[in-house]
Amino acid sequence: MNSKRDHFIDFLRAVAILLMFFAHLLPHFTATGLDTIFTLRLVSSFPAPLFLLLTGLNFSENQGLKNVLYKSLVFLGVGAFMDVVIWGIIPFYSFDVFYVIGLGYLLLYFYSKWRLFWQISALCSIVLVALFLQVNYQKNIPEVTFSQLDAYKFKEVLQNLIFNGWFPLFPWLLFILLGFTCKQYQLLQRFKNAFSFLIGLVILFISIYFLSESALFQPDFAVELFYPAQWVYLLFALSFIHVLWFFKPLMKQHKFLVGLQSFGSYSLLLYVLHLAALHIFSEQIDIFIQYNMNPFLQLALAFIVLVVLMLCYWQVILWFKSIPFYQRINRFLIIRMFLH
Repeated sequence: MNSKRDHFIDFLRAVAILLMFFAHLLPHFTATGLDTIFTLRLVSSFPAPLFLLLTGLNFSENQGLKNVLYKSLVFLGVGAFMDVVIWGIIPFYSFDVFYVIGLGYLLLYFYSKWRLFWQISALCSIVLVALFLQVNYQKNIPEVTFSQLDAYKFKEVLQNLIFNGWFPLFPWLLFILLGFTCKQYQLLQRFKNAFSFLIGLVILFISIYFLSESALFQPDFAVELFYPAQWVYLLFALSFIHVLWFFKPLMKQHKFLVGLQSFGSYSLLLYVLHLAALHIFSEQIDIFIQYNMNPFLQLALAFIVLVVLMLCYWQVILWFKSIPFYQRINRFLIIRMFLH
């Protein structure tokens, strides 16, 4: 493994992608009622903010605008590809996570040149604007298939992009930009003391309590608690990330953890592959659910099968990187983005 990489970031990527597997598998169990259980929904709500924050943490301010623009277009292209091929909807309409990554990555180029005062001001502004706009949240996320072109509304596109989509810019830009600020000014390290940990833990448990008592909107085929990402969810996500960072010194270089780090370094590619797998095998999952079994056992077995399948893909990736052909094509930036 590359010694210059932050292994803890790769480890957290592995944690985030594994939890995303679970979050995207759980809606398939609607018939069993598991998708409405608060604890399972809460676990499913961990990975998205962590994944986006890690994107900001991994951003290099030394790269040129051309390089940043190219990566941004790749992320947007992947989001459009998944909309068309996996979901069968018109791209750039409901805005999944790769869209906010693509736009956020481009914004990071300019954001990285600001002083801390202006960065903090921007982060606070994103939160305040998001909470203001959420008053007009539509309690649905409009999508348009290619057979429904007459239903295309540019107003809905703007609403989804700004505050009403799956991952609107407000507030999800917060986590990407905050990740870079934490890296640039070592914020996560500066606040690592017993008092800070205690405060973060208290806020975490208080926010979980308020989330459990809230009447949260749940879209079709989604289980997360951030539709929309209200202030209590933002407190939960930020305090969770803060508390999580205190466990970094506990991570030793055991063989299992090293494997997780390697697995996490391919999280972008595995994200696409696991959604494709769930789409391809959705009918098999529906059939499996009909068996007379404990639903929690069914969910656990389905999750294990999905993880094993992704581990197989991971081994294929490692094999592919070992052959001479990869050495000839790894000069292309898009290859390094997903396989480095």
